[in-house]
Amino acid sequence: MKTKHRLLLISLLFSFPCCKNVEDKKQLLPLRYYDLKGFMELQAQKYNSQHLTIDKFIEKDGKKESKTIKNVDWKKELEIFEETDINRPGWRNSYSGDTLKVGDYLLIHYKAKEQQLPVREIMLTISSDGSCRDVSIEKETKNFFHTSFQQLYFNPDSGYRIKGRQQVRFIFETTYSVRCKM
Repeated sequence: MKTKHRLLLISLLFSFPCCKNVEDKKQLLPLRYYDLKGFMELQAQKYNSQHLTIDKFIEKDGKKESKTIKNVDWKKELEIFEETDINRPGWRNSYSGDTLKVGDYLLIHYKAKEQQLPVREIMLTISSDGSCRDVSIEKETKNFFHTSFQQLYFNPDSGYRIKGRQQVRFIFETTYSVRCKM
């Protein structure tokens, strides 16, 4: 019985420092790609402080709807863009990156090296002052039963667009688009 308690105590002692070290290492790793998540978090804070009203246009399978929304929760509204951030430890070397200088702008293009990665491409336009002017993203997941494709576009001055298609084999297929105008 004492042996079991000792083993439990020893395993608990070794597990705590291990967890802390992993968390510390995660914070110490520099970001490999543009910090899309951080950018979207800053935009959400900015928009929340400005109390912006949005006009949202939604189309699903040909049915259209529009509405004006006040008191927008921008963290939730921009969450889909945050989720596409490719700065994940498991994806550290999974994207090729190209940059091109065009006038006062820097165009950054990331492309997935592996087919199974859901974020297929990201294109960013960065102005000479370092601010992001727009973001375009393509996401795709495929397996035998399910296919999903999304195109996302964000402009910090005007809003965002999302276009997508989902198909569940033998059950349904749907297309949709969302446009948000500030």
